[in-house]
Amino acid sequence: MFQGLSAVKGRENAWTYFADMAYSPSSFRDYLKNATGVLAYDDSGDTLSSTCGAKKWTIALGPERFEGIALLKMSRLTMHLRLDGYSREEGDAFLERFLKHYLRGGG
Repeated sequence: MFQGLSAVKGRENAWTYFADMAYSPSSFRDYLKNATGVLAYDDSGDTLSSTCGAKKWTIALGPERFEGIALLKMSRLTMHLRLDGYSREEGDAFLERFLKHYLRGGG
């Protein structure tokens, strides 16, 4: 199952999260606005980010790969989330909302 946020060493109010998800890059982006509550974000290919005041989230997507079970092929990718400027409580709330949207989507 999913683990929680990890503190970034030497940085106050900085957190990371890693997950291996059953999404293609395009389907991951389809859920991102609702999962983060942010309507506009920067997209530079494999890095997605948004800044609002002192708060910033950054997502680094790994390359798409495919796994198969019998005749079924599934897209998979790794996702590294970093939160800067979030208190522990704010980070936990962000991650809870984020995961609810992606888990509901089947990833």
